[in-house]
Amino acid sequence: MDFTVDPIDVKYRSTVGSRVKPSFTDFKQINSFYCSNRCQMTNLRCRYGGYPDPNNCNVCKCPEGFGGQNCTDLQYSCKRTFFE
Repeated sequence: MDFTVDPIDVKYRSTVGSRVKPSFTDFKQINSFYCSNRCQMTNLRCRYGGYPDPNNCNVCKCPEGFGGQNCTDLQYSCKRTFFE
């Protein structure tokens, strides 16, 4: 696939745009603009670039690779194997 922007570190490809669908960052900005007042009363702290889900302020919307209530859980793609 040809990218209009191709970062040196390939793990950042999903953060600089997409030809198929809006990126996580695109959705984060849209939700921030249209839904910023929905989760003002929450004490939830989202980590690693996540943000409170405007449909359920008790959980975070997490970027790819992270999950859980606060985006602190790693999501595994292949049999829970880490590469070092």
